[in-house]
Amino acid sequence: MADNPFPSSSLPVGLTAFTPDQEHLSPEAHTHLREGIGLFKQRRIEEAEREIVNAIDIHPQLAPLYNVFALLKIARRAVDTLKESVYLALTTNPEFMDEHVKAGIEHMENERFDEAEASFLKAVSFNPANTDAHFRLGFLHISRKQYTKAVEVFEYLTRIDAENINAFFMLGIAYSELREYYPCISNLQYALRLQPAFVEARLTLADAYHNQGKYLISIDELATLEQYIPEEDTTYLHRGMILMELERFDEALPYFEKVVALKPEVTEAHELLVGLYENAGNYERAIELAQQVLALRPDNPDMLAALSRMLPQGAASESTAS
Repeated sequence: MADNPFPSSSLPVGLTAFTPDQEHLSPEAHTHLREGIGLFKQRRIEEAEREIVNAIDIHPQLAPLYNVFALLKIARRAVDTLKESVYLALTTNPEFMDEHVKAGIEHMENERFDEAEASFLKAVSFNPANTDAHFRLGFLHISRKQYTKAVEVFEYLTRIDAENINAFFMLGIAYSELREYYPCISNLQYALRLQPAFVEARLTLADAYHNQGKYLISIDELATLEQYIPEEDTTYLHRGMILMELERFDEALPYFEKVVALKPEVTEAHELLVGLYENAGNYERAIELAQQVLALRPDNPDMLAALSRMLPQGAASESTAS
């Protein structure tokens, strides 16, 4: 047999266990797979997903790979939504809101971002101590992926308001997006000293350590968050993801099961478990989870395909047991 031209060492940790028959992996499938992984690292999620699907179309045995990719995508989405959730929690009483800030908010709601920026800049020019205007200006920059500008705004805001927890959090977010993890971690740690149970800051800190490759420290941060808020499902999602990247699949399973127990309506978590259990040969549990998804979404193509693959296996397992 010829040497495998696509050794498992060329794939990221966490994906190697899901590449059966690698010696038969075609160059076309491998090209799509590598391209998808590269795009995901660049956070070009939709393009990455298309490449992964193309690889699976060419080499159907790679189907379990999509479960790993979907997990990473879900975790990334969970972090991305933190910015918006924090911003929405920071509503200022309109009675005390500067007229330029009001105008800026209206422009943002209508996606007139240049006008919004001009309004917020007017507000801070008239009153440099207007922390609300500074915050919204910084958030606008983050929304537009202008992270360097956001850093400048939030660095200034933390100097004039050293107790502004959310400013330190958003500064950590901006540095994270710039992949400057040391200042990111420093600002998030400061926010957590002020408020240890700050869920979004703790999750973002864990994500920063994760991105640095400090997996065990990331897990420790998530374990700390669990102590404060044991019913926070994203805590378990992230821990399971890290364990998968470390190829500790058996240890990851209970965390994903916890997500399913806490949020039964999150069908994505079920789907990921289906892939893991199918890969482990536990067809009974995989079939059960797939059927739960189909009870909510009868037209789910992935679960329909999974059942068609596994039902004969499950029937064989039951026959052997009897």
